[in-house]
Amino acid sequence: MLVTLGVACVTFGVAYWHHNDFAFRGLWFEDGLALHPLHLVAIGIVVVPPAIWDVFVMEGAYGQRSSAERQAGG
Repeated sequence: MLVTLGVACVTFGVAYWHHNDFAFRGLWFEDGLALHPLHLVAIGIVVVPPAIWDVFVMEGAYGQRSSAERQAGG
């Protein structure tokens, strides 16, 4: 779910930034606390790698657990 959220943030951020003609106005909150599309891109870039890493860790743990079960039952 986190991978989907991260990819959605990156995709929407880039599409919305294109809609705003790739403007950088508002990037540093000089107009208030409105989110700039690049903020969404940054959130997505921050969320995706740890989520994918977690998938790899869970897959490794599953592989170790299933091999131990095969050896015990075999």
